[in-house]
Amino acid sequence: MKKIFTLISLFVLALGVQAQVITWDAAVEKGKVAGTYGTGFVLTAVDTDGKMAIDANNAYFGDATAQTKLTHRLKTGGKSSAKNALSLTIPSAGKLKICVRTGSNSDATRTLILKQGTTELYNKVVKEEDAISVAGLDETDPAKETNVYPIIAVEVAAGTVSIEYPVNGLNFYGFEFVADGEGGGDEPGGGDEPGGGDEPVTLTFTEAAAAGSANVITIGDDNCNVVFNGGAKASVEAKSQTFAVDSESTPITFAYQWKPGGGITKTDGGERSITISLPQDGILTVCTRTGKSGEVRNFSVIQNEETLLTAPAPDGKEVDEKYYKAYEVSVAEGTVYITADAAINVAGLIFTPKSTPTGVQAVKAAAQKTGVTYNLAGQKVGADYKGIVVKDGVKVVQ
Repeated sequence: MKKIFTLISLFVLALGVQAQVITWDAAVEKGKVAGTYGTGFVLTAVDTDGKMAIDANNAYFGDATAQTKLTHRLKTGGKSSAKNALSLTIPSAGKLKICVRTGSNSDATRTLILKQGTTELYNKVVKEEDAISVAGLDETDPAKETNVYPIIAVEVAAGTVSIEYPVNGLNFYGFEFVADGEGGGDEPGGGDEPGGGDEPVTLTFTEAAAAGSANVITIGDDNCNVVFNGGAKASVEAKSQTFAVDSESTPITFAYQWKPGGGITKTDGGERSITISLPQDGILTVCTRTGKSGEVRNFSVIQNEETLLTAPAPDGKEVDEKYYKAYEVSVAEGTVYITADAAINVAGLIFTPKSTPTGVQAVKAAAQKTGVTYNLAGQKVGADYKGIVVKDGVKVVQ
């Protein structure tokens, strides 16, 4: 079975993720939109003419493998000017992500321009035809295809990003800022280092598989992966389901689920097991449902023979009566197992790495270059090691 890897570097939209997100969950009538939204990462709205409004309108953003459903939009109602303007305050260098649609399905001339100082970050027409069709997002009709709109992502520095839009405006569903990880390239925590950065990794399914063909599925890469081993009855089916940790987190929708056809009992990677390999400490978010409606079926998250979490796989929509409950659990670098006495269906897993102190990262990077082995705490492994490593002013003790 081929490996499937989905890294949500698009619009992470939280489930516990350390990103700053600005979205809306209630309508605001024209002329009463607030002047600012957010803290640190701030959206500023100037609406002297009273044209802006927020209304309820569902739309999916993402790509073919991962989608986020947003429920409200900010309608600018006019051309950007001194009287009608949007801008973003960016707290540090990082990535800015914007979910936006044209204000008219038939108008293919509405251009979004993003500027930071004299630098133009983005200049492109926002068109409905840029959306792709994805099946499995409609809970009442899994075969129905739903439009999924692309997410605009640009690199930004600390400062102000101005947002320019044309006559009759654009509709903005959400903004997100993800700060750069410490270092880059060959530096500790950079994009080339395993597990570098703090962006979450979503491990989920992108296609259906008949019973008997989904007995062993590996999703992920060599640094972060999960192996689903369910035996001959296991399958993957199209099933649109939306999960949220709680009322404060933004929900995420999955298009498929893995059905093992029986309990998950092994913690050795054998048949009937879910084995997760993690590159560093972090938070694991489990999105699963009971395998039989009306029946309570508990699952457990286990690491180093210790049960970190036992909870009931949700049967109904427990969060705001709209979303299935997702569970978060703190995990360490290494192998994690999920078990369940009776069948549960897994829609997806999300791993969010924890930040590592700069000094420890530097020690680990040096170890990679010299071939010496260090553990996750930055400690050298080996009986011949004595004393203290000092790097970037941080002491790391064996």
